[in-house]
Amino acid sequence: MPTVGEQLKAERERQRLSRKRIAEVTHMRTDYVQAIEEGRYEVLGAPIYIRGFIRSYARALKMDEKPLLEQLAKEMGWDSKKPAVGAGSATVSSSAPSAEWKVPSVPIPWERVVPIFVGLGLGVTAFVTMRIWGPNQNPDPFAKVPEAIYQPTDGWEGLRLPAPETNSTNHLARP
Repeated sequence: MPTVGEQLKAERERQRLSRKRIAEVTHMRTDYVQAIEEGRYEVLGAPIYIRGFIRSYARALKMDEKPLLEQLAKEMGWDSKKPAVGAGSATVSSSAPSAEWKVPSVPIPWERVVPIFVGLGLGVTAFVTMRIWGPNQNPDPFAKVPEAIYQPTDGWEGLRLPAPETNSTNHLARP
C-alpha cells in the first residue's frame, strides 16, 4: 500500500495541480508540500502540525482525510488509542500529571523588572498627587492680598483702595 505522501502526490498529479498551487490553497510552504510527498515529516515539526498539514492537503484535493490520518498514525508509530503528543486531542487523564503537560520554567530577570515597577509606582503616585493637590491650589495670586489704605500727606482722609480684580479692565474704579 502506498504511503500517505505517495497517495497525496498521486492524487495531485492526477488532478494536474502543481506543488505551488497546493501550497497557495493550503497556505503551506512549497517545501512542506514536497516534504509530505517524500515522507519527511520531521521537517514539519510537532505531530499536531503534521496532522494539520496532511488534513489541509487532503481537503485541498477533496480526499477523505480520516483514512489518511489513520494510516499516518500507523506510519509514524503513534498508538491509535492514545493520542500523540500535540495530536489535537484535548483529553487529559485526571490521575497523575504527565510530563507532556508541564510548562517550562522561565527565569525572571529581577534586575530589570524591579526598576520598571518602581518607576511605574512613582509615576502613578505623582499623577494621583497632582490630580488631588493641583485643583486645591489658588490660581489667583491676588486673592489673599488685603485692601490697601492710601494715606495722603495733604490732610485728606485715608481712602480705601480695592485690590485689583483680575477680571476687571478698570483697576482704578472706586468701590
